[in-house]
This record gives sequence, structure tokens and C-alpha cells, in this order.
Amino acid sequence: MNLLEEVCGKLPEDRSAMLAVMDTYLGLPAEEKLIFRIGRRGGALRSVDELSDPLLGQRLQAARRELCQLGPGGIEEIIDELANQYI
Repeated sequence: MNLLEEVCGKLPEDRSAMLAVMDTYLGLPAEEKLIFRIGRRGGALRSVDELSDPLLGQRLQAARRELCQLGPGGIEEIIDELANQYI
């Protein structure tokens, strides 16, 4: 499952648009990347732009806090498990 679903197109004509999506994600602070991954793998997000929704952002922050309480490695294991459900 593609983390950045909105990266789509045909090369070479759509190259710049595809790279722009990747650059937007890579430019996020680590905390926002983690929140995006939680939201994307959990089915709450489809694009990086959706991170700007304040209500959704609050819900994903709460989910991140809960997952972080699982201990070291816990959050990464949960994200992997969520992704594997789609495979």
C-alpha cells in the first residue's frame, strides 16, 4: 500500500507534480510524519493536505498519544500491523 496515495501520474509528464507530493511529506516535521502515517495506515487520511483539518488533527494526536504509551517500538509495530491489513 502506497503511503503517499496521491503520488500518481505518468512519467515524464507528471514528474514535477509527483515529486511535489513527496517533497511536501518529506518536509514535514518528524511528529507530523508520524501522525500522517498513523492516519494513513488507519484509513483516516488519504493525502498530506488533510493534515490541516483541525478536528482530524486532534483525533490523530490523541491516537498518537495512546499508541506511544505502548512502549518502545509499540507505535511502529501498530503502524506496520495496520498497513499489513491492506495487503
